[in-house]
Amino acid sequence: MAVFAGVAWAEGAAPATATGLEAPSSTKSVKLPNDGSITCAYYPDVTVRALVLDSESNPVVSFIKAANAPCTPGKAAGAVGYDATLGLIGRTGSLYVFADATGVDVYDFATRKRIHRGEVARAADGLSPADPKAMVVSADATGLGIGYRHEVYETCSILKDKACWGKLAKLAGLTGDLAKQAPNCAAAYEAANAQPDFTSAIGFRRDVTITPDGKTSVRVSGPVTCRSL
Repeated sequence: MAVFAGVAWAEGAAPATATGLEAPSSTKSVKLPNDGSITCAYYPDVTVRALVLDSESNPVVSFIKAANAPCTPGKAAGAVGYDATLGLIGRTGSLYVFADATGVDVYDFATRKRIHRGEVARAADGLSPADPKAMVVSADATGLGIGYRHEVYETCSILKDKACWGKLAKLAGLTGDLAKQAPNCAAAYEAANAQPDFTSAIGFRRDVTITPDGKTSVRVSGPVTCRSL
């Protein structure tokens, strides 16, 4: 079992306890004159490059089908890019896993699509994304597995709006016993000195399985917790 801290282009990238992922063989970072930077992660067949134009912008992550693409600005042949705030943890097959202090993404280089996005519950929900226990990633011949505390919210308060819990439970995909009873938001709000009309967010366990061909299944479990935004 290994702990990967993530490639350093994502400030605050959370480590994840990971098994079976292929880490980059090497990385390189280059500062730009305009306060920007480029970070490249090298695999035997793909270069993953993140261009940050300045200290305030999110990185634009590009996948280049080349082993040693130049770590320089400008377009690269065959590059496919998307905006991200995430740091690379590793890959399995064509699936690349990214994570930072707010979420986790899986990008499938074979289809050029992002196939999973999850919001990671904050420290106030009982788990800190900086703790490796907050996210567990595993990969083997059957595919990729990711377990983490997920969080969802609506612009409503469970304490003030009777319909709010139903909206959140539906949004979260909670069923059965998990959907019957709202969590104890009153205690959470009081501990945070939050007003009753503040927006409610709920957190719960989410286990995601992605097969090598990109098929995704999600299982949710408790306990369900509450916090104010």
